[in-house]
Amino acid sequence: MSSDAVEVRLLSAADVAVLDRVDPDVFDNPVRRELVEQYLSTPGNLLAVATLSGVVVGMASAIAYV
Repeated sequence: MSSDAVEVRLLSAADVAVLDRVDPDVFDNPVRRELVEQYLSTPGNLLAVATLSGVVVGMASAIAYV
């Protein structure tokens, strides 16, 4: 059994580099850094990722409505 654990974290605009290593099945299209930065810089936009050994293996995005 592997000792690696899945880590789940909520990203901020400062965390864009986390998306430099993404499993090809996570997103529909390649990650575009400028779009991620814009998305994460917009208040209310949320992006959580699951990583395994430093590779993003899952994600969930949301928009918080007030």
